[in-house]
Amino acid sequence: MDDCNIYLLFKEIRLVMLGLVVLTSASSFATSLATQHCHQLISRLNTGPWCCQFKKWLDLCLPAGIVSGCLMSWLPLRFLGRRATLQLVVAPLLCAGCCLSFMFQHVMLPALLLAVWLQGMAAGVNFTAVPVYVLETMTRPALPLIISTQTSVALGTLLACVLALTSHTTYLPLLPAAIIATSSFCLCFVMESPRWLLLFGKKIEQAKSSLYILHKCNEPDYNVCKALVNYRKQEQEFCERITNLQTIKIYTRALSVSMFLMTIPCVTGVHAYRFYADWVYRHSSVQAVLQTYEQVIGVAIATTVVSVTGGIRSQYVTLIVSVSTMSLVLGATGLCLFSIEQTENWIWAVPWLPLALHWMFQIAFWSGIGSQTFVVAFESVPPPIRPSVFSLSGGLHWLLQAMSQKFLVFMLDIVQPFGTFFFHAGVSTVVLVLIVFVVIPTIKHDTTCNQIEKQVQDISTDK
Repeated sequence: MDDCNIYLLFKEIRLVMLGLVVLTSASSFATSLATQHCHQLISRLNTGPWCCQFKKWLDLCLPAGIVSGCLMSWLPLRFLGRRATLQLVVAPLLCAGCCLSFMFQHVMLPALLLAVWLQGMAAGVNFTAVPVYVLETMTRPALPLIISTQTSVALGTLLACVLALTSHTTYLPLLPAAIIATSSFCLCFVMESPRWLLLFGKKIEQAKSSLYILHKCNEPDYNVCKALVNYRKQEQEFCERITNLQTIKIYTRALSVSMFLMTIPCVTGVHAYRFYADWVYRHSSVQAVLQTYEQVIGVAIATTVVSVTGGIRSQYVTLIVSVSTMSLVLGATGLCLFSIEQTENWIWAVPWLPLALHWMFQIAFWSGIGSQTFVVAFESVPPPIRPSVFSLSGGLHWLLQAMSQKFLVFMLDIVQPFGTFFFHAGVSTVVLVLIVFVVIPTIKHDTTCNQIEKQVQDISTDK
């Protein structure tokens, strides 16, 4: 093959990879936009003698839909395919968009409950399907993973907050459906996961073509046939011999690490800062519209770190720095609130201090714990068990998200605001110790998690 043909092949493969990132990011962007706008619609419901109870039902339907979507996502991932599961998200999102656009003003209870539940279900399925698809179609998945799961979600949330400032939002729920419908149509022209094509779709030639696109550009001697045999061996090890104690140990360890990492964002105080965000901005005489940019700035920092370093060690360092900063800021915020509780006057002489602490926490959270934990959790799971582990850990994450918001009100009543921040500071300190001495060593020494990459690299040299 001459230099011209090699260049054209390299360019074509790069375009395919870029298309995959764009399409998966569009799916996450659309579901994030839909979920955030659904929260806004529920919060704007008029209060009345029956409306408060109705809002409680709607508040429960959205997280219930997300949790159920996560838990059920492994079924289409297993039987329909990774790409088809992403395309399947368009159905519930389109139905929910139509119901919310045309029925929300009339407050038709059954239809609205169904619409909100479908909205959440679409977000839950997308939460599991995107990382599985990206990890199985990318040779270096760290940067595409954080872009398609975290950066796009942050941008979707930002757009929903910006559009909420306008008065014409009647048909806004149809916008996510239109975006994801376009993404689903374009996904028809990109490759399916080679692992699923071989092991479940029984399409060997298509699997060979996908593997060729993934590896041939960077590894000219890549042996596709040996890679397919390697996939079969790994699937038998993890799935067919499920009674094997070693297999159960590997699955339990991967599930425990993934669940712990996805639990961290729910218990480290972000909900407390959201609860007091309006007061912080009023106390500092700063416009509260800046709240909408906190997540985007933090995730942009995390994306930049991954794009520059690209290594798992930098992600570990980012997590440690993030949790350490959050623990200190939570303690400082607790001291500020304690000073206000004791009617001390010094806090009013520095009105900018609560806002500075608020921004320090938000940047530290979204640049590390709020984004990198998901990437590390996704990458640390062995490929054969990713769909089931992601669905279970994702369901736990969203369940804790809903419960922590309810638990916050209870804590504010029992231990006062300053005690709530002191509690989260202690939890963050415990999380830091567990990350340094338990999670990172477990991932590093789990050779099974890296076994596939090592075998695939050995294929190119073993002829």
